[in-house]
Amino acid sequence: MSSNLVGYLSTSRGLALNDLLRFKFQLAKAVQLKIADYWQQAFAASYQTFLFGRRAEVTTDFVNGGRIEVRRQRV
Repeated sequence: MSSNLVGYLSTSRGLALNDLLRFKFQLAKAVQLKIADYWQQAFAASYQTFLFGRRAEVTTDFVNGGRIEVRRQRV
């Protein structure tokens, strides 16, 4: 857990250090979920920008257009 987070929670939010230690696993899980949520939001936004942004270039070609690749799985 980051010392910045502990400092913020203890000073700004007024949580005692012993309370933070008691709930450290729940706190760590909540932080991990929040980071994953932010990552997913950033990924979705960048994907949309990549596809539909101002500088996105859409091109079509017929190179390998009729080619079908068959891959067999090894047993």
